[in-house]
Amino acid sequence: MSVLDKASLVQIPSGYKSTKLYSQIPSNGNGDFTFSRSSSGTRVNSEGLIEVAKVIGTTEEVTNGDFSSGGGWSGSASISSGQLTKTSGGLAYQGSVVTANKYYKVVVDVASLDGATTLYFGGNQYTLSVGVQTIEAVGGTGNTFVGFNNGYSSGSGSVFNSISVIEYIENDVPRLDYSDGSCASLLLEPQRTNLETKSNSFSTWTTLINVTATSNYIVSPDGTSNATRLQFTSNGYIWNTGQDISSTLFTISCYAKRNNTGTENVGFFVNGSGVVNSAWSLTSDWVRFTYTYTSTNTSKIGIAAESGADVSVFGFQIEKLESYATSYIPTEGATATRTDESFVADGLSTIIGQTEGCIFIDFLYYEGNRFEIFDAANTANGFLIYRSGTGYNLQVITSGGGWAIANFITGLTIGTRYKLAINYKLNDYKIFVNGSQTATSTSIGVPTTNKIMSSQSNGGLKFTNKINQFMMFDEKLTDAELTTLTTI
Repeated sequence: MSVLDKASLVQIPSGYKSTKLYSQIPSNGNGDFTFSRSSSGTRVNSEGLIEVAKVIGTTEEVTNGDFSSGGGWSGSASISSGQLTKTSGGLAYQGSVVTANKYYKVVVDVASLDGATTLYFGGNQYTLSVGVQTIEAVGGTGNTFVGFNNGYSSGSGSVFNSISVIEYIENDVPRLDYSDGSCASLLLEPQRTNLETKSNSFSTWTTLINVTATSNYIVSPDGTSNATRLQFTSNGYIWNTGQDISSTLFTISCYAKRNNTGTENVGFFVNGSGVVNSAWSLTSDWVRFTYTYTSTNTSKIGIAAESGADVSVFGFQIEKLESYATSYIPTEGATATRTDESFVADGLSTIIGQTEGCIFIDFLYYEGNRFEIFDAANTANGFLIYRSGTGYNLQVITSGGGWAIANFITGLTIGTRYKLAINYKLNDYKIFVNGSQTATSTSIGVPTTNKIMSSQSNGGLKFTNKINQFMMFDEKLTDAELTTLTTI
């Protein structure tokens, strides 16, 4: 499957008469919308697995990967006639290629093998076989080398026809997420930091009391065998030092499943005593558990359980000053931050209805503030979906700079799904939310618009919510259509 599934968040519902509709949110980062996120970010793909959202780059990282000359390579190898041949069991390598923890697409063409041979990748190693093989490799932390290790058992030496290494692009890539089922949603999340420095290295956590930790025990939610088994030989707990847990609000999250049929109490502990403060309802399937609380001290945060508990865990996350959990942020020895994200599209005057139309957004609300459809030359001219700071209400502003329709959704609730339609024509506005009309106006003009942003015009406040669908019609819909379109 592709690294980012082809999935549209925009489709024309059957029976609708509108002929113009803004095209789909792209699957490859190079389509209609331009995305912005200056860090990597994870998503749940269509197979239900956690992965870093990425698209393949265009730059070849290896010099002389077709072995057409003798340059670029060092160590235990000779190059002749378009092939590299191992000359001993040592490493044949090229430096300054691999960056630690980055993802790469590696294509290796192996002509023959002389004993066990591995692709060496910054210290990480992958088993090779004869023929062409494609490997999604992760840069190790040992060095910057790519090369071939071993492959010289009988003295003839393993022979390679070519190797290609291209880095996956992780920044500014849209995240189409399937964690809610078979349909994709677009993740637009705020900036968050995982304060747990070893999110999936439980066996190396600082303190394990009455716990046996077995690394790489079973397949985890990311599809690899890297989940950790925790067996509690008595009432005990596990936690890691270095967490910034001064008195404040926190949300903790972790994936877990039960390995046995027991009923022992297992869950988060946050008060430093090793007693379970938030129990997990474990099953034999992976579930992500979350717990939000306000700390009154600098106590430890970790996992506690009663004697006999046997569980597997993956992806521990601590988010400070936050009341809900966001997507998993992997860490490997230090805290990690995923930056906020947004999208923009310009030059759309022929797409957006200029005299009438309908704007539709189906989203899961978390904390997003602004969504703008406006005139790029005059940011006061357009539609602005805005969350008021005091009432957690959604409002609309149009041409002229004043609130045209206020508080059409009141008391926004975190984690709640909203289907919003703004039906517009000169002095004829209707807003429908979740199947019902919530506001009207007979005194609003139609702004001239050509740009869409999931943020403030200056790039400030962002619509950091989970978007299930976004559509624009070039003519008004009927009340019956609006009801059907917005009903959950």
